[in-house]
Amino acid sequence: MACVYIPVQNSDEEVKVNLDELPLDASYILDILKAEQAPLDIWLIIAACVHFSRGQYVDSLQLCKGDYGKAGMYYMASIKKAKNPHEFALPCYGLGQVQLKLGDLQGALTNFEIVLEVQPKDCGTLKALGHIYVQLGQNEKAQELFRKATKIDPQDPQYPEYTDANLRLAAIAKARNDVQLSVKLYQNCLRKFYYNTQSEVLLYLARVHYEAQQWQDCRKTLLRAIHLDPSNYTLRFDVGVAIQKSSALTLQMTMRTVDEVRATVGELRNAIRLFSLLCASSNLHFHGLDEKKIRTHVGYCSHLLEAACADQELAELEEQQNLQRLEVRRQIEFAEIRFG
Repeated sequence: MACVYIPVQNSDEEVKVNLDELPLDASYILDILKAEQAPLDIWLIIAACVHFSRGQYVDSLQLCKGDYGKAGMYYMASIKKAKNPHEFALPCYGLGQVQLKLGDLQGALTNFEIVLEVQPKDCGTLKALGHIYVQLGQNEKAQELFRKATKIDPQDPQYPEYTDANLRLAAIAKARNDVQLSVKLYQNCLRKFYYNTQSEVLLYLARVHYEAQQWQDCRKTLLRAIHLDPSNYTLRFDVGVAIQKSSALTLQMTMRTVDEVRATVGELRNAIRLFSLLCASSNLHFHGLDEKKIRTHVGYCSHLLEAACADQELAELEEQQNLQRLEVRRQIEFAEIRFG
């Protein structure tokens, strides 16, 4: 039977709490302990352990805001009293979370590995270890752990954790500059878990395209996100930046068609319009974006537009001259055929 030992304030005594005898809903436990005016750090640890033991794999520290240092002390006290591996698992998981919160990666790693020995298929623990290895720069180990977390039954209560593990795998692929794999994993998550309706995941995907300088794909992805979240002004700003980057790249190309230059002129006008609207709405405190930063983008896009219009004029003149030369050649060939 899983239990924790809670030291009594101003006393050498400890109270043993059998977790399996507590109410099924962790919120009821919080209500009871609040009514008894129990110190915050006591019901923090109990609620955290119960929340974990009942298969609700969220960050148990988010149940309430307490003193992490004291919470860690109570977890360690529970570990010292544990008599079998299953009693170790719950307080070790909680202590690992506290250590992770306080930046003690090695300590958290040790405690989560203890939990994993007892519960090798626990998705939350696999994810926590994967996160630590990412922080330590050991992406291969992190990848292996996240892959294990994705190999669970969709009917398992841990299934939401499975989704997050897939997203973390995509993030690792991005960090390793494996653009193709990262895009594939994010697209699979969107299609399989979110039915292409999650703007946050679309933003992750757009960042992959952005860092790979795939500007058009980045822009298309951001527009999909805006369609789902039209009030997100940051997404609109990001679209403007993607257009700006794409346009600058096109203007730097030595070989470009007239149609590409025309399209760039139109895109830059759209970007200026977009940034100008964001700049105007900044006075109304709609989005919290830096007005000076937006004005800088307006100025740069205006400079690019001026250059693009000049390039368009030259390109259209060259195109017209080429058409005239082709027409003269056609007429000469026709005359040669006619007069033999």
